[in-house]
Amino acid sequence: MDTILSSSNQSALFSKNIYLRIITNNKTDEKCRNVHVTVEFQTASSLQTEFVLKLTDEDDPFFLYELHLNLDDFKNLKREQGLLVDFNTFPQHVIDYLKLCIRDQHNDTTPANGSRFQLQLVTDEQQLTNHQTHLRVVEISSFKHLTHLSLLVTSANDYEIKNYLARRLQSKTMDYNQLSSDYEKLKRELELTQLELKEKNTNFEKLKLESDSNNNQIVGRHMQELAEEKERALQERTSLQEKMENDRRELEQTHLRNVRDMQKRLSELEETTKELTSLKYRNEITINELSSKLQTLTEEHQQTKDEIIKYRKTNTTLENDIHQYEKTVNHLRTKIALVEQEVKSKQEAIQQTNDRIAIEQESKV
Repeated sequence: MDTILSSSNQSALFSKNIYLRIITNNKTDEKCRNVHVTVEFQTASSLQTEFVLKLTDEDDPFFLYELHLNLDDFKNLKREQGLLVDFNTFPQHVIDYLKLCIRDQHNDTTPANGSRFQLQLVTDEQQLTNHQTHLRVVEISSFKHLTHLSLLVTSANDYEIKNYLARRLQSKTMDYNQLSSDYEKLKRELELTQLELKEKNTNFEKLKLESDSNNNQIVGRHMQELAEEKERALQERTSLQEKMENDRRELEQTHLRNVRDMQKRLSELEETTKELTSLKYRNEITINELSSKLQTLTEEHQQTKDEIIKYRKTNTTLENDIHQYEKTVNHLRTKIALVEQEVKSKQEAIQQTNDRIAIEQESKV
């Protein structure tokens, strides 16, 4: 394996704690632990880019598993497991699977109509002598356990563990030095702040003494002003009481006058009320009489209306009879004219006959 040149300047693509199930001896011995998974790209001494995955445990410094995968190794992995992604996008897909495992790491049961993802570290029983271990992403459903990805990780030897611990110690030392530097800086700032606070407290005490002295003077002056103000208030109060007493007497006199006027007005209104009541009674009697007369006139009016209706019906009948008589008279007049015409014609015929008879008689003589 090529040595790594440097990776400290490159930030990790993924660095989180994940719940890991460790399976050994053909699943007869299983345990779980919370491990830290780091995914990053590193440049080896051969200037090849490698995909690096590390498993560590903060509570166990000797727990260290690593995977270094270059482009050639990835081609073999792609061919063996039927992967459909290229080397550059492979880390992101691994990270996506790790996020799914984080999402489901607290689900102890499998949904009836779904599945959950789990990260497993499996040591094959046949390869115990070679210390080969596989890191698998397994989808667990009610039907089966489906392995989406299986990566061959290597348990670190003593040398690698020492290097890892040395790097951790160096990192912790740097963190400690940084914290110590920050502590000293904060300590100096605290001392300066305390000095400033002490100085401000001294100034505060001085200002407090001056303030107390000024307050005493102000209180004395205010007490004198308060006494003078009380005297003025007492005088104003006496003056107001006298004024209020005068106003009260005037109001009482005005009220008495108003009461007398109102009583007089009340008497007048009572007299007017009596007159109006008497007028009301007389008007009610008149209204009753007029109502009686109105009722009588209404009845007479109704009778008259009934008679008018009856006369109108009789008049209509008479008009019809007259019209019929006129038609009969006209018809008779027409017949008389015809008869007169016939009589006249017959008289003329008789006259002619008489004339012929006379002529014949004369001729016979």
